[in-house]
Amino acid sequence: MGFFIAVLIILLLPLIFPYIGRLIKRYAMGKMEDNMRRMMGMPTRAEEKKARKAQAREERDTARQEDRSANHRYGFRSRGRNHNVGNPAEDIRMMRLYAEDVEYIEIREYSADIRFEQDSDSGRMKIKMEEQVSDAEFVIIK
Repeated sequence: MGFFIAVLIILLLPLIFPYIGRLIKRYAMGKMEDNMRRMMGMPTRAEEKKARKAQAREERDTARQEDRSANHRYGFRSRGRNHNVGNPAEDIRMMRLYAEDVEYIEIREYSADIRFEQDSDSGRMKIKMEEQVSDAEFVIIK
């Protein structure tokens, strides 16, 4: 039994050795990169990762805080259908402040765009007319 395990390990060692070699190389290269970063005054990879996590956490917390302040004063979000409905008296007062009375005078100006098209089957000429109406003009009453 022991002999069988020893032979199995000897046979599998060439298959596993490249993976172990890559792991050792990656570890050594990471250590060399961290040493170079320290010599140049830059943060190491682990320090950068911690800083990124802290920044993401801070952004997430500020977004949550802004969300809470934008919602109900107790931090609860209104789930109702008409949660943005304001005071009707306040709405009317705001409309009176900003509304303008306008008198509309409807003016119709007709123009025709005539197109001649030849039918491919019968060879006859077709006439297409398109009428266009101009927009209404308005005068502001003060």
